[in-house]
Amino acid sequence: MKLHSSAHGDERIVVVEGAVGTPEVAELRAGLLEAVTGDGGHDVLLDVHGVPSFADEALTALTAARSQGKSLRRRVVVLDDQDGATSRSLRRSGQIFRFPVHPDAVSARAALAADRASVAGTNPVRPPGDRGAEPVRARPGRAGEPR
Repeated sequence: MKLHSSAHGDERIVVVEGAVGTPEVAELRAGLLEAVTGDGGHDVLLDVHGVPSFADEALTALTAARSQGKSLRRRVVVLDDQDGATSRSLRRSGQIFRFPVHPDAVSARAALAADRASVAGTNPVRPPGDRGAEPVRARPGRAGEPR
């Protein structure tokens, strides 16, 4: 397995080539975590078009990168064909819903931009000093209070 990572604007592209088996899981995990936590990118595009076989055990590396990415508000997107080895592994394991799979970087970027726009629209930034709604206080005579 060969792993290449490069920064492109606000994202990192990680290209994996060769078979990904159990012995390569640690290297894949380290490369993905470095890409997710790096200063240069916000989202990670994992290009696995050059992967002829992808062991189900290697999904733990993707899951670790996704978990770390979520805490940093970064996303991990898989670039693969519908019948690619990684896509098949994601479907077989039931993990396909956690990792968006796109055929190329152009469609992945469009989907990420749409996702960012929808998140920005539903989570507006509060003005300074605005704490939001006041907490609801229990009324006398309700459960948990003496009568």
